[in-house]
Formats: sequence, C-alpha cells, structure tokens
Amino acid sequence: RNHDLEVHEAPSDEYSCDRCQNRVHNGAALMSCRQCDFDICKACSSSDSSSIDIQEVSDWFNELGDSVREVLQAPLNGGGRPMTAWRRLPRGARVKVMANVEELRRLCERPAPGARTAVEFNSDMGSWAGKTCIVQKRSGRISKGYALKLEGGSGRTFLFPFNALLLLSPSPSGPGGESDSDEDSDSS
Repeated sequence: RNHDLEVHEAPSDEYSCDRCQNRVHNGAALMSCRQCDFDICKACSSSDSSSIDIQEVSDWFNELGDSVREVLQAPLNGGGRPMTAWRRLPRGARVKVMANVEELRRLCERPAPGARTAVEFNSDMGSWAGKTCIVQKRSGRISKGYALKLEGGSGRTFLFPFNALLLLSPSPSGPGGESDSDEDSDSS
C-alpha cells in the first residue's frame, strides 16, 4: 500500500515472515508496516531490493487509469479525441474527419449509435478524410451528426456522423463562433 517499511525487533517467537512464511525468533530484525500488519524477515528484505514489487506496479498502473486509456485511443498524430457519443457541439467547434475513407463510408452508410437514420455518403466526402473541419450545424437526434465545412475552405458543407469524427476543440474556433443555443435541424 506504498507504506514505508521500518526496522523492528520481533517481540516474541510468534512472528513469521509474510513473504517466505518462516518463523522469526524473538529479538530478530524485521522490516515491518504496523498499519498493514505486514512483516518480512531479514533474508527477504535484503533480497527484495532486486525484485519487482507487484503491488507497487499494480498501484502505479491504477493511478494512470483513464490517462493511459486516452493516450492509447488518441491518434498518433495528435489529431484529437474520437467522439464516442453525440453531443451538442456549438457552431464553430473544430473536428477532424477520420482518415480512413472506407471506414468513413461504412459509418456514413449506417445509423450512428443512438441515431434513427444514417447520413448518406457522397463520394466527394472522401476527399475530406483526415481534414480539419468547422461545425456549421448539428443534425440533431435523428442522424446524430454535424454539418461541417472545411477549415479555411469554401462554403460547401457535408453531414458527417459523430462517430466518424475526432474532437479537436469543443469551443468555437474564433470570432463569429456561435453559442450552444443554435437550433438542431432534425430535432424531435
């Protein structure tokens, strides 16, 4: 439990090493944690310096928790976090369309999780794969997607399902970005 072990003398012959189970004689040195009622003999404590403490390693991995998961799930190019659920992104939020065109087509041709309808794939949408876009409008609960415009591009927009996008910035990208109060186009 990450407590420091302290040197103690065994107060009686009733003590045993919690690692090797050997009996420790009265007055013999022990490495102990009184809070955990954990004692190891001199032999185990001296051999302990070269071994790996499994509990310590386990605790370390547990502390990393969601941080490790996020790093492993994020694209290697630092291009945002995969959107795992539809949310009310405001106009001006920045997203990146997934880079794999075939996977993009597949996701567009079936309803996104929780959606009633699919967005339709247009072959021109393939050229947007891997590109950064600006949210223009939310499609709402029916298709759970977003109308997007290429960042720095012309006024052309396409509708993409949320699960084909990586979230770069949930806030408007600059001046002119609107608040979260814009209306959903297919809300019910």
